[in-house]
Amino acid sequence: MGNLEVKIPFITEQGNEYTLEFAINKDIPDVSIPIPIVEISIILEKRVTNTNSFRVFNYIIEEIRSYLSNHDVILFYYCDGGNLYYRSNNKRKFTSPQHFRSVFFNTLFEKANTSLLIENQVITDEIHGNHYFSFIYNEKYKSYIQTLLEELKDLENK
Repeated sequence: MGNLEVKIPFITEQGNEYTLEFAINKDIPDVSIPIPIVEISIILEKRVTNTNSFRVFNYIIEEIRSYLSNHDVILFYYCDGGNLYYRSNNKRKFTSPQHFRSVFFNTLFEKANTSLLIENQVITDEIHGNHYFSFIYNEKYKSYIQTLLEELKDLENK
């Protein structure tokens, strides 16, 4: 299976510097599934421009696909609230940077047409704002996702 903790630094054509990081998150509560949950983060190290080409996103999705083909895990992606340039339009209204990231990330996966599955979730929080996150996984782990979702629902109701 190899090391689950991986950092992949890369520079975009526009000169933005990022690190794609796969890491065990100690904050995720214990769950009753037999495989690890690994958090994926896209960390901006140096900003040169506010936009990226689709090649950047395709590269990220390919790295995720490659990671999952070499590791028996479920990936967890939390959409953070960091500043972000995005436009709402008449077709779609985004309520927050997290909401935009969630929709955008899901759309990228759909367009990439990978065999990976993505399960998006929202935890409603009227005080701090909604929390958007996704699980990315191979089809063979679909039953584990159902278990995770049930356990998350129990945590949310406490």
